[in-house]
Amino acid sequence: MLERVDRMQLAVRDRTRAAGTFTRLLGAELAREADSEALNARRTILALGESELELCEPRGSGPAQEFIDRWGEGLLAAGFATSRLAELWEAGGRLNPSADPHRCRSSPYSLKKPGILRPFRSL
Repeated sequence: MLERVDRMQLAVRDRTRAAGTFTRLLGAELAREADSEALNARRTILALGESELELCEPRGSGPAQEFIDRWGEGLLAAGFATSRLAELWEAGGRLNPSADPHRCRSSPYSLKKPGILRPFRSL
């Protein structure tokens, strides 16, 4: 039911170094730089085919730093695209059926329950 990975957010200690690695290994291209107030992180966003890879470097205490302190660097959140949100909802995806019909998100950190899906929102 999920049609593609829309984005992945990685918590990293050094986004410049991580960006260099993904550029060299996977041919990712710099899309933009942005801050996330919700994560208290600086983000380097790389284009990887139709998907984006958000490298989130903590600016201080907050969700990105807490993730690194607890788990180390790694997958913070992932966003998936689907045109079949109602079917996903009925299959037990725990999504709000009134959400955008093409987007949902799974965030093990923010939900504290890996694998649960909830409506996507930009961070």
